[in-house]
Amino acid sequence: MTGTATPGDPVTPPARKWKDPFLLTLVLVTGATLSLIAGAALQETEALRARELRMAATQSVLGAFDLDLTRITEAVRGTALMIESHQSLGREQFNNYVESIAVNLRSINMMEWQPIVPAARLSRFEADARAGGQRNYRVVQPDSTGKGWEPVHGRGQYIPVLYVWPQDAGTAGYDLGASPERMQSKLESSVVGQPVASGVFDILKTGSTTPSAKGIAISAPVYRADQSVGGYMAAVINLPTLFQEASLRADQVKMDMLVYDLNAKDRQPIYTWLGTESDLKPGMDLRRNPAPNALATTVDFARQSWEIVLHPRPSFGSNGLVHLSAWVRGAGLVTTALLLLAVARVQKNRRSLLQAQLLAQQVRDTLASERQRLQNIIEATDAGTWTYNYTTGKLEVNDRWAAMSGMTLAEWEALPKYDWHDYIHPDDHAIVTAALRPHTRGLVDHYEAEYRHRRKDGSWLWVAGRGKVLSRSANGRPEVFAGTLTDITRRKEAEARIVELNATLENRVAERTAELEAAQQTLRRSQEDLSRSEARATLGTLAASVSHELATPMGNSMMTASTLADQARDFDKLIASGQLRRSDLNQFVAQVAQGNTLLVRNLERAAELLKNFRQVAADQASEQRRAFDLHQAIQEVVDTLAPSLKSKPHRVVLAVAPDIAMDSYPGPLGQVVINLINNAYLHAFDDKTPGLFTIAAQAEGEWVTLTFQDNGKGITEETLKHMFEPFFSTKIGKGGTGLGMSIVENLVTKTLGGHVSLQSTLGAGTVVTVNIPRCAPKAGDE
Repeated sequence: MTGTATPGDPVTPPARKWKDPFLLTLVLVTGATLSLIAGAALQETEALRARELRMAATQSVLGAFDLDLTRITEAVRGTALMIESHQSLGREQFNNYVESIAVNLRSINMMEWQPIVPAARLSRFEADARAGGQRNYRVVQPDSTGKGWEPVHGRGQYIPVLYVWPQDAGTAGYDLGASPERMQSKLESSVVGQPVASGVFDILKTGSTTPSAKGIAISAPVYRADQSVGGYMAAVINLPTLFQEASLRADQVKMDMLVYDLNAKDRQPIYTWLGTESDLKPGMDLRRNPAPNALATTVDFARQSWEIVLHPRPSFGSNGLVHLSAWVRGAGLVTTALLLLAVARVQKNRRSLLQAQLLAQQVRDTLASERQRLQNIIEATDAGTWTYNYTTGKLEVNDRWAAMSGMTLAEWEALPKYDWHDYIHPDDHAIVTAALRPHTRGLVDHYEAEYRHRRKDGSWLWVAGRGKVLSRSANGRPEVFAGTLTDITRRKEAEARIVELNATLENRVAERTAELEAAQQTLRRSQEDLSRSEARATLGTLAASVSHELATPMGNSMMTASTLADQARDFDKLIASGQLRRSDLNQFVAQVAQGNTLLVRNLERAAELLKNFRQVAADQASEQRRAFDLHQAIQEVVDTLAPSLKSKPHRVVLAVAPDIAMDSYPGPLGQVVINLINNAYLHAFDDKTPGLFTIAAQAEGEWVTLTFQDNGKGITEETLKHMFEPFFSTKIGKGGTGLGMSIVENLVTKTLGGHVSLQSTLGAGTVVTVNIPRCAPKAGDE
């Protein structure tokens, strides 16, 4: 049988019937799958590029004001330190200094020096201000209508503006104590000791209470010589000016900008910039209802946090994004061959695009980093920069160079042709020429010279000039020359002072050494007197406690003795009248026996109290070394303190192991126990919630570990760092002396020969651990 068909058999193509549909289906499935994959890949590329554009736009907008905020904060901090070091600073000196640091900070609306003035010194303060050149100066506050001003009154102290830059700002005399928005940041800055930014408020100027613009203030505390806060240095920042450059950059990249104060109670933005093409509705809250593709970035400065929300407008990125994904999907379904070719090409292009983007981003990051590093170096060195073109004869300078010349950059650019001879002191021409000539001829690598630079007002400023020829012509002549100019006036003045001071150095060292030795002796005597005063105060507390406790048994004894005397007189009357019966005699004998028992019991209680006090008082007063039982010694101290602690709802629990024999100093040990109990009652507990103070002790060989634990409010980490420092207390003036824990540490380490440690958890309590030897070291051994 062969495969040849015979007449009449049906004709069926071999295997073709099912292979064609299978291939069509396979091609269709393959084509559709590859189309979807290619479309998804392109969509991912488009999303990646859109995200890169948004991130680049965000960095550009943030860079417009982030550096300004940092520089303003540092300017406020620097001015506060300057005022601290010049307590008698005059208005003219203040304005000159502020003008020199604020010349390039356009968003600063004004700078204010605001001293704290007690009400008792207000009249003298106003008189001194008027005598210092501020005519009609007085300290005022808004009146009840809010439309005018009236003299301050009704408070114990005031915080008026003494000096303000610029002088025509008109806020001198305003009392900021009447402004809660401004005072909150000032009080916080006095606590943390750092500049703190306020919330948004209406800026007031030129004596008018009508708001002129929205702004914030960055305040820094100014300390007196005794480290108390003497006032505040504040910079008032105009928000529209601060965000002006950022708004322009947002417009350029077709994005809307909204700024929120994260510390504000309401959700309204403090600044809004919407373009004409914006699709955002006025008043829309992007923090509660985020818009698609919006980017939110937090900016932290001066303990303040802002959220910057950038929202792309509908036209954002329309110039650069080519949406190929839909086209690729359609083309892939038309023909498999074109789809495969498109996918291969797209994948190759995608890899090339990503590589090019990564390389471009690396180049941009490197350039941005180098530019920022150079800018930081220039700002850190406070240097002016210049570039001179020999062909055009034009000199380009930065703001700092112009400021060192006593001009703004606009004033400098308006000057006619520049000639360096006009700006160098005649006596220094030879020095500069001698430094310039070898470098311009190519003999040395760079030019460097120190000379006097002329300012606009005709005064002279010592500067250090340094530069280098950046390009030369074919015959070696300089074409572009660039360099820096640094103010070295202070160094020159310091060098002159050093020469002068060296002549009198030996005498001044001898005088300062004598003063230092005298101060150290005075300090040692003061510390010894304070320690003795603390010990006498402790004995006084013990005496008061014992006298209060003795009142009960002595009163009972007096009452019992008086009752027995009355009963004896009644018994004598019965005998004298001849009416005495046996029952009367038995009753009298029983009453006398009962009274004697009660009298003896109360007198024994009083004797026991006196014995305990006598032992504790002797130990406290003499610091005598003796053998004693640890449990008994601590129990005596606690019993002696018990009457003075009864008024508080707290309890002292003793958990000391029995039979711990000690050869040590019970007096200093008792002082440690008393100080720790008093410290817990004063700082750890309040008067409403009952507290528990536990004293435990356990012997470990030749050492004893005592733990003093309370379940009070605990101690912050910042306070823990200062716990053993003399005169440190969180309740100075409210019962705390600042010596309790310092005395505890001295007694444990120097007298008892041990060591002390402290652990605390906020809300859980504090544990003080004291480790001492059972046999205290002899004098001179520690």
